[in-house]
Amino acid sequence: PPAGWRTSPSGCTWSTSISSSCCAADCTRSFSGDFHNAAIPFLDPNVYGRSVYENSSFIASTQFPNPAVRGKGFVARLSGSTIEFISMWKLMMFGPHILTMRDGQLTFAPQPAIPSYLIPEDGCVAATLFGAVKVEYHFHQRKDYIPGQYRIESMRFTYKGGKVAECSGDCASDGIGEDLRDGKLSSVSVEIR
Repeated sequence: PPAGWRTSPSGCTWSTSISSSCCAADCTRSFSGDFHNAAIPFLDPNVYGRSVYENSSFIASTQFPNPAVRGKGFVARLSGSTIEFISMWKLMMFGPHILTMRDGQLTFAPQPAIPSYLIPEDGCVAATLFGAVKVEYHFHQRKDYIPGQYRIESMRFTYKGGKVAECSGDCASDGIGEDLRDGKLSSVSVEIR
């Protein structure tokens, strides 16, 4: 980008590359703190200089050659930071492998990494998987949930036709992985302690 873009060395407030790498490298606690302290949705609007709801990929800094553009936000389609943010979201919501092969079966074994500040009072955090499947995590406490430090008690799978399947533990097999991949499910509910 040209000199003066917010992503240039003239003043990047938060590096999605570093945070994405930290998230992927399983530095969950470090990432969680960085994300909360530097991601736009959590910034003080007075410090950020605009509404945190403003959708900007790049912000022209005071170093930008054209004074009329300084401080304005711009959206870049298919930018590296956009895909890094989506990658971080996927890792936070589902873990590194949404579907995996175990004992010759395609399985669903989510490993969410959810910091306490993203868990509402009712303990329910939801995301959409594969563009159509609502996945709800039901957390029994408001705390940081780091893979390997919590237990998935059970999962409930609701099919588009109304059929329901349940499994205990953190791994669903018996055709559920294939059904999830093939778009046969409408929702998944995961109980976590």
